[in-house]
Amino acid sequence: MIDFRTPPPPLTARQRLALVAVTVVVAFSRLAALARGPWDWDEMLFLLALRDYDVALHHPHPPGFPLFILAARGGMLAGLEPFRALQAVNLVAAVFIVPAMVALCRELRFPFRAGLAAAAVFAFLPNVWFYGGTAFSDVAAIVLAVVASALLLRGARSPGALVAGALVLGVAVGFRPQNLLAGFAPAMIGVWSQWGQRRIGAVLAAAAAGMVVVGASYGGAVVATGEWARYRDALLAHRQYLTEVDSFRSEIRPSLLQVSDDFFIRPFRFPAINITLSALALLSLVTALRKRRMPVLLALASFGPFWLLAWLTLDFHSASRFSIGYMPLLAILSADAMSMLAGRVSPGERRGAIVLGVMTSLLAGSMFVWALPAVSRVRRELSPPLQAVRVVRQELGGRGTAVYVQKRLRPYAEYYLAGLPLVHVEEELPRGSQAPASGVYLREGSSGSAGARNLAWPRDRLWGIARRRYFEVSIVPLPAPTD
Repeated sequence: MIDFRTPPPPLTARQRLALVAVTVVVAFSRLAALARGPWDWDEMLFLLALRDYDVALHHPHPPGFPLFILAARGGMLAGLEPFRALQAVNLVAAVFIVPAMVALCRELRFPFRAGLAAAAVFAFLPNVWFYGGTAFSDVAAIVLAVVASALLLRGARSPGALVAGALVLGVAVGFRPQNLLAGFAPAMIGVWSQWGQRRIGAVLAAAAAGMVVVGASYGGAVVATGEWARYRDALLAHRQYLTEVDSFRSEIRPSLLQVSDDFFIRPFRFPAINITLSALALLSLVTALRKRRMPVLLALASFGPFWLLAWLTLDFHSASRFSIGYMPLLAILSADAMSMLAGRVSPGERRGAIVLGVMTSLLAGSMFVWALPAVSRVRRELSPPLQAVRVVRQELGGRGTAVYVQKRLRPYAEYYLAGLPLVHVEEELPRGSQAPASGVYLREGSSGSAGARNLAWPRDRLWGIARRRYFEVSIVPLPAPTD
């Protein structure tokens, strides 16, 4: 068993230097992934929330991500435009990936070298790197969850750390509710230790701090939405949608076996790395179960529940993004296995550290090289939906031309084409007597119609990381009425 009341050994000067060096490298690498603009549906809902927060209108979608939106509003007050404000929240969090992961691994009692390896692997996982430059909340949320977990484990010996951990966990839940799962096991360890030391006040203060932050966050979401009934109905409708479409109870979702590879093996599609990471994780898990290695089992208790929940209930098409919530576990398992292998290949602390450093560099470097073309594209180019709305705004904005907008592109049009004569349709234009007489049709997918303008990104490595939507958007001219 681990005595969490005893602190881990202090870092040596060489270890502190290594920590700073890797942190700086990762921080600069985040700049390479900063997207030029939004691309996906949920990013647009976050932008609409910054303009007019209303969960009932899915500005943003339930439950509202209140503290993510609040943090972005802080960026806007500092002078950032809305997309950059959302993106900045992710960027700031991503810069702290390495120290956050190292702190958690130290509290779990992994050796420093394994913790640093886990941090490097986590930082350069293609989905973590890519989404860290977007306007999604996932990377910021998981970094907060990692920090909260480290503080809560430290709370076993420090009442102040327990309260701080509860506060940070509350903030993490205000970013994404599922972070509560990641913080549960560390919180129980911290609470149990403080309770056993008769520090009841610290336990009550921590509980109060966490509940106040979460209550204020989602209470604020209700107030901003307008009234409880509208907010509640939005939550119920969203839950019903998840049940009927995304979860294992859905009649249209493939079986759990069919989607298991999306969540467990290849949340991003880089076969060589997928196989390597899976093999390393399996080795670490089997060894931990056989030898009852508590650091690994505690990491599994922290991030494993959401891994299972995602597999059971979330959209498998978006597994690349949703899996970020449990990628710290994959990184920890991979680093633990590499550390064991390094120790066998080259016994001795110093030699083992060198071998582990080489293995980590090869793994992280391979992911970096493979993902770089994908993240470079989103940094250099506007996404196809934004290219399309820019064309409509610049070329048709002053003509009074009706713009028919497919449902899939509605939030893009609502945000970027406000003021134009928009007509919202479902999947296809109405036919017969209801067919539009003139205008343009903005839709997802390419079109072979005469005069259509197709805007697309190639289905290259980005196709293996991002959700496979909005790679193609078309602007279709509609014929003018004839006399």
